[in-house]
Amino acid sequence: MPLRDNSLIGPLAILAALVHSQALPQLAAGRDAMRPMIKWGLLAAGLLLVLMLGMAGAAWYGLKALADHETVDMALQHVRSDMPLREALGEPIEAGMLFSGSFRVNGNNGSADYSVDITGSRGTGRMYVDAVKRLGAWQLRALAVEVDGQRHLLLDQGRKPPP
Repeated sequence: MPLRDNSLIGPLAILAALVHSQALPQLAAGRDAMRPMIKWGLLAAGLLLVLMLGMAGAAWYGLKALADHETVDMALQHVRSDMPLREALGEPIEAGMLFSGSFRVNGNNGSADYSVDITGSRGTGRMYVDAVKRLGAWQLRALAVEVDGQRHLLLDQGRKPPP
């Protein structure tokens, strides 16, 4: 006597009822109703991504402009010419891009009072710079570098370096 498999009758009957009923058109209508929301969501996500990339680019450009500032180059020349610092940090000695402090410029006059990380092949340190711009020319007033907890005063023209 052959065995009959009635286990498929239940799911097949449900599938047949779905095909012949209104369930599939309703599902399709729901999917069609979602299409505009999906399109707007994708558009918003794309605009948000473009906005975030633009803000990141602007921040990088600003930090790069600070790292290329004339006073950074002047200070790094002093640091690179100091033999104990060259031995402690190793060469090449470069400034980082994250600054702490302030830059103020008003035409041909201005001031810069900041600190920035510096790195060499053997170590890292923090460079403290105090500079003034008069008649269009920058001049360092104070320069100190801290390496391994020791502060090296490289330049002090009557003013203490920043803490």
